Amino acid sequence: MGFDQWLSHDNFFEMNPFLSRNGGPPEPFEGEGSEIVIDEAIRFIGQAKQAGRRFFAVVWFGSPHEPYSGLDKDLALYDNLPQSYQERTVRLTSMETGLPTERPLREVLRERYAEITAMDRAIGKLRKYLSDECLRQNTLLWYCGDNGLLPKAPPPCLSAA
Repeated sequence: MGFDQWLSHDNFFEMNPFLSRNGGPPEPFEGEGSEIVIDEAIRFIGQAKQAGRRFFAVVWFGSPHEPYSGLDKDLALYDNLPQSYQERTVRLTSMETGLPTERPLREVLRERYAEITAMDRAIGKLRKYLSDECLRQNTLLWYCGDNGLLPKAPPPCLSAA
C-alpha cells in the first residue's frame, strides 16, 4: 500500500494484541492497544529524525470499538456511573467467544470510556514527544474518528445562540 513500514491487525484490538510487523507473522504485544501503537509511531518517528528524513506516520486506533476493555486505572475513573445503567443491557460482541451477547450498559460504558481515556493519554504522549523533540512546529497532526452516535441515541441538539 505504499508504506515503508507498518504494524497491523486484521480487526479492532484492545489489550495485549497480536500485531503483524511489515506483513510478518502476528506477534504478541503486551499492554493497552492505543499506547502500543503510539509507542511504535514514536519509534518510527525517532528513526526518521535520527536519519534526518521527513516522515509520514498514520495511526489507526483500535479504540473505542467493541468488544470494549480497559486498564484497571482507567476503568476506576468511571466507577461512579449511575447504578440505573446496570438495569439496561446492550447487545455487543463477547470478548470471550466473539459471538453476540448482552451486557449491562454500565459495564459497557465503563469499558468504552476507559478505552477513550487510554487513547487520549496516548495522543498526549505523541504530542509531548513531538514537542520534546522539536518536531511539533513542522508536523501536522490530525485526528479522525469513525465513531458516531449509538444507534438509538437522540440526535445532537444544535444551539442557535
